Amino acid sequence: MQKNHLLSVKRGKDILEELDISEASRISIKMNLEVLWYVLKKKEELVKEILRIGEPLKDEVDLLISIRGITPLTALAFLADVGNIRRFKTLRKMNAYLGLVPKIKESGARSRKVPTLGQVWSY
Repeated sequence: MQKNHLLSVKRGKDILEELDISEASRISIKMNLEVLWYVLKKKEELVKEILRIGEPLKDEVDLLISIRGITPLTALAFLADVGNIRRFKTLRKMNAYLGLVPKIKESGARSRKVPTLGQVWSY
């Protein structure tokens, strides 16, 4: 539980002072935590900015986040990559664009599946 609170600026400084460690370790950890806190703050600001810029796509984002596991950021990234979903005539064509449809190589009487990017990453 303390580890999670250590990442909080408010509680982190208090917890750091309570730790039984050398002064050199305390200074080193404090410096690293300050960098981490800064990065976390910037990340939060960036997320807010991305969501603000994505506001015109609110209807599409709302539709996509109705899918379990899809966050507003994931929905915006998807829309940024795909653009207009209506440009795909079928779901299969959109899935092929995203690399979700397996490719098949045929030569004579032989055929084999070529792994897609999604299949390669699933190992």
